[in-house]
Amino acid sequence: MSYMVQADAKPRRPVAQYCRDADKLFEAKKIAEAEALLSEAIGAYTADVGLQWRMADVEFRKGQVAAAKQRLVRAGNGNPAGCDGAFFNAGVRLGRAAKDIAFAEGMVKAGLERFPLNPELRQHAGGLLADAGKHAAAVEQLEAAVNMDPTNAPALNALGYSLEQIGELDRADRVLRSALGRVTPEIGFNVLVNLGNVAQKRGALAQGRGYYQRALKLRKPGYLYANYGALLRKSHDFDTAELVYRKGLTIDPGAGGSYYNLANLYKEVGDLDRAIEAYRRGLRINPEGASIHWNLSLTYLGAGRLREGFEEYEWRWRYDGFPSRRRNFEQPQWSGEPLKGRTLLVHAEQGIGDHLQFARFIPVLSKLDGRVIVECHEPLMRLFQHYAGDVEIVERLKQPNDFDLHLPLLSAPLALGVHSLEDLPGAPFLAPPVDWKFDIPEAKANAFKVGIIWGGNPNFPGDGERSAKLDYYLPLLKNKRVQLFSLQKGEREPDLKDAPKEVVRLSDRINDFCDTASIMTQMDLVITTCTSTAHLAGALGVPVWVALHHNPDWRWLRHREDSPWYPSARLFQQKSPGDWKGVFKSIERALKKSTAKR
Repeated sequence: MSYMVQADAKPRRPVAQYCRDADKLFEAKKIAEAEALLSEAIGAYTADVGLQWRMADVEFRKGQVAAAKQRLVRAGNGNPAGCDGAFFNAGVRLGRAAKDIAFAEGMVKAGLERFPLNPELRQHAGGLLADAGKHAAAVEQLEAAVNMDPTNAPALNALGYSLEQIGELDRADRVLRSALGRVTPEIGFNVLVNLGNVAQKRGALAQGRGYYQRALKLRKPGYLYANYGALLRKSHDFDTAELVYRKGLTIDPGAGGSYYNLANLYKEVGDLDRAIEAYRRGLRINPEGASIHWNLSLTYLGAGRLREGFEEYEWRWRYDGFPSRRRNFEQPQWSGEPLKGRTLLVHAEQGIGDHLQFARFIPVLSKLDGRVIVECHEPLMRLFQHYAGDVEIVERLKQPNDFDLHLPLLSAPLALGVHSLEDLPGAPFLAPPVDWKFDIPEAKANAFKVGIIWGGNPNFPGDGERSAKLDYYLPLLKNKRVQLFSLQKGEREPDLKDAPKEVVRLSDRINDFCDTASIMTQMDLVITTCTSTAHLAGALGVPVWVALHHNPDWRWLRHREDSPWYPSARLFQQKSPGDWKGVFKSIERALKKSTAKR
């Protein structure tokens, strides 16, 4: 309720003094006293915009949002010449706090038209853009604010955050560190959290740990424990990460994201039952959490629970982090009903390894009571002619339009009713052309021929952990019965430059997966990391040893050395994160036994 003072009341002090005194009362959180003072002042200086926007602030703090906005509009219309930068900034603050973005944006636009060099207005413009996820545009506005006022710690913090969001991590780190010495404890907490997040993304985990610990001395919100736990997990400090996640849950037990983080930790250490339970608890809080459903699906599949796994796997299309986008066909997706002469398009999704693994379902699909068209990645086209005659093979994204139903290839097991590992179609299920053979004149007749692949696509998320190095394979040359052949393709081919001449270079002669398949069938053994070539060897039925990191992809299951997906595969998994030396020592011993039998 406003205090009424007659308009012709004699002012007790100058308007500037009223404003200063009101600001002091705001700072002391004495809102009632500020209201009384401003009522008195407005009675004497009714048209003063500075007093009006301060009274609007009082009304907003009392929950009178509509009245506050009306007061600002009346003040601006009644005395437009008196509307300074502070008036427009107050309007933006009110609009953002009230979540009336249109009002806030209108205030920013009007303010910048009159005061383009006002740093706080630039800061608000950047903040509104950042709130809308437009971080590149936000950076432009926030940089302007900082250039006008380099001591503006909130603007520096906001700029650092938006730089992080667009991936400019080094710049974000510099900006945030420059803000750290200029901040109040409240802003200092935010800067420390943002610095920790940037350090985590940059891989500076020890530095990030320090920032998070400093932030926790100021405040202890649940989300900070989630961020800190994620960093500890990346540092492979799994025990401490679990304690931190659980601490966060005691603070905010209703946070579905905290259960998600805890579940991811359990999944990484191979405790799949606890991971599944934690994901389920997260879904009870957030039933539509696509990322939780997606990771739950991978955990079910990694545990060999295929029915539940493939049901949850359909959530992939709603998960923002999923690498493939859903194809928007007018035709409906097939769900396993009889075709009755209709045409089914089975289309490719994800990577080549996925396509190879799920090609086992093509012979099953070919027996349906209708026409089946299978879309194929271009590098696999020649190899997939293996299925020509049973189905029609077309290159990816060049499918015909005359089909009635469609099916993403990785949805095939759900549509076909695959419920368990025992339901999987067997291997081998691929073969190179029978009338063609890749020539390997370097192959020695009496040698134990081993094809090697040491890495996948470096741009693939997590490739730094799943890929090994050529150096780990080279000790296998100590076994004089062994002849090594490089089948490595892609960005890691240059690793061969300094390799011993005893490693036979086939890489530059390989043109497609059909070439690789023919080479593999001429090897006694293939040794590879988790790449598409592992699936190719398994699909061909070639003996293949797969070197896996401590948290392998779901396809290799957990806690076993064989693969129900590929009977010809033997798995060698790290006992601890990063322990490639241990993996290859085991491979070296196993290879010695294998060659001794020759």
